[in-house]
Amino acid sequence: MICSGQITRKDALEELKKDPYPSQLFKKDKKYVLSKLCFSKEEFEAIMKEKPKSHLDYPNGNTIKKYVTTIGRLSENRKRKTFLITSMDYKK
Repeated sequence: MICSGQITRKDALEELKKDPYPSQLFKKDKKYVLSKLCFSKEEFEAIMKEKPKSHLDYPNGNTIKKYVTTIGRLSENRKRKTFLITSMDYKK
């Protein structure tokens, strides 16, 4: 926004000093989300304290994708090497 001239640098720094999420609104929104997820405050806090997990921690197609990509790369390398060898033979 500063680069496009919509706000000055000074105004942007002042805006950053403000609370991004008013605490009353945060409490209200948290209560709403907990009710929609059917979590108690204790359950939610326990989940939030756990170590973050990656999508790779769960079964997915990532392993298959990795193998297919590797095979594709090996195939490309083999084609390239074959081309280089045959093109060298023609130069003789």
